Amino acid sequence: MRILSKNQPIGYIQVTRDVDENDPVKHFILNSEAYLRVQVMGRPQAITIESSSMLDAMYNLQVFNIALTSEMLTARVYGRRKKDKSFDVIVKSSDEIIKTRVEIPGNAVLYSPFSELSVLKLKPGQQMSISVMDPLTMKKVVLAINAEKNEEIEISGGMVKAVRLSMN
Repeated sequence: MRILSKNQPIGYIQVTRDVDENDPVKHFILNSEAYLRVQVMGRPQAITIESSSMLDAMYNLQVFNIALTSEMLTARVYGRRKKDKSFDVIVKSSDEIIKTRVEIPGNAVLYSPFSELSVLKLKPGQQMSISVMDPLTMKKVVLAINAEKNEEIEISGGMVKAVRLSMN
């Protein structure tokens, strides 16, 4: 999916899902990779954000990992379930390591096919909001998704009908 800022393309994000039938603890695997090119302090910066989440066969989050890489900053957040809602979290930046324990509620939504399906049904002029967790602050934020216009994009040499989306 292409990422826009002020109607200008600044990058893209790719999300994949997988199932490991042989591992009941890391049964569902969700990965995303985002690549951005933005102005930071007047200079163009390439930023890569990678994340992965592993859920057990009962859909309970077990492990998460988020990495942000740019010329100016490298940060990684790694979390592993300890018991109930408790996770040991390690935050590593260029010059600092922070270890902490956080609670993530069992009803936190990491990935929702219902949200994805809802986004697919948006028509130009429509909007929807989704509550998501900011992995760096561990706080809930509301993400507004706007359907801007219909367009055709080229994928693997063919043209595909799409709806341009923007997010706050």
